[in-house]
Amino acid sequence: KHCYNKNTIKYYYQESCINLTVVGVRSSLKIMGKFKNKKMSIILDTGSSISAISNELANNLIITEDSEHIYGAGGEILENLGNTEVVIEIGGQVFHVEVKIIKNLSSKIILGTDFASQNAAELNFKTGKVSLREIQTSNLVEVPMIWKSGENINIHTINKENWITEQCAALH
Repeated sequence: KHCYNKNTIKYYYQESCINLTVVGVRSSLKIMGKFKNKKMSIILDTGSSISAISNELANNLIITEDSEHIYGAGGEILENLGNTEVVIEIGGQVFHVEVKIIKNLSSKIILGTDFASQNAAELNFKTGKVSLREIQTSNLVEVPMIWKSGENINIHTINKENWITEQCAALH
């Protein structure tokens, strides 16, 4: 069972214990890059198997029809307008990226695990840097991570029954 407030926190609990895990839902890992010579933040999404751009960025691109069904993180169906290859510059290095074009995507650019695995991405939380090795040239770039933080991740022990009554009522 869970209660959900889309602006702040998801609360999960287990029936068999009284531990509560509070997970921030508004955190995203970003890096800075350039698309069509315009500097912008790019989301690195380890929960996405695809890379995507918003239809807002798709002007003057050659788009191939694509009937694959794409689902968002919340399970909602996203409108896939096709796919294309784009050039994204990160840390001075050019990356050629196959992307889906998604109507009204929540972010302008999302690089998923397809991009991360192709370019040997390494996230170093100790140094706060992302390393990428461009596959065609093997050039290595390191860029700083940018966090858009929501709530911190915390684990609390509580009286489950009291929490359910108080928190669920407060969220609705």
